[in-house]
Amino acid sequence: MLSKTLTSELVGETKARGVEPSVARRTLRPRFAALAPFFAIVAQFALIATVIDYWQLESQPLTRLMWLAFVGFIIHHLLPQRFRLPFFAMLSLFAVITAVGHFGRNVGVAWLTGKLTTAGFLYHLFPGLTLIGIGLGLIGLCHLPIRFAARVGLVVVAGAGLVFLRAHSQWFPDVTEMWVVLGSMFMFRLSCCRMFASRCFRWWTTRHFARPTTTKTGPASISPDSSGCSAE
Repeated sequence: MLSKTLTSELVGETKARGVEPSVARRTLRPRFAALAPFFAIVAQFALIATVIDYWQLESQPLTRLMWLAFVGFIIHHLLPQRFRLPFFAMLSLFAVITAVGHFGRNVGVAWLTGKLTTAGFLYHLFPGLTLIGIGLGLIGLCHLPIRFAARVGLVVVAGAGLVFLRAHSQWFPDVTEMWVVLGSMFMFRLSCCRMFASRCFRWWTTRHFARPTTTKTGPASISPDSSGCSAE
């Protein structure tokens, strides 16, 4: 009786051991299948950054920016959903400071080890912070609670002032490279915002100030312009 019990236990244990690996394989296969596209993108991204770094394409700030984007992409993917947008915003600001101000790893290490003074460290941050300040100022002008025409006028005045300063960039040699990045970031974005806002403004004026025309078949009101803006 004892031998039969031991035999049955051994058989049951052997069957359990045979079942566990199969269950584990079935559980791990969907996980690997879900991670395969991510690892494929990581490999391609790393290859692009390596090529740019090895052959020194464009400039050194582009190389730093590519590696920063590579590391940020991996961290962004692993973060929970609620932390991804704040992390992306902070990463974008840090990328601007890194690219415009030539703020690399050597600068941070030199400041931490005492080889670089605090004034010299802040000097590398100044161009990027200037770019962020001007960008926030332009965005703030577009969202002022005033009339649309007044906002457009303020943006035009600000743009004319920036063009004047860009033409005399020798007055501010420390932020010379900032102007190129500023123009590429806000030239088309402000144009698109202004076009959309003007279409909404035209629809609003047509909706509230146009009078209905009388025809033989009866009064007919003017329909709003097909601008994609809702009545709200």
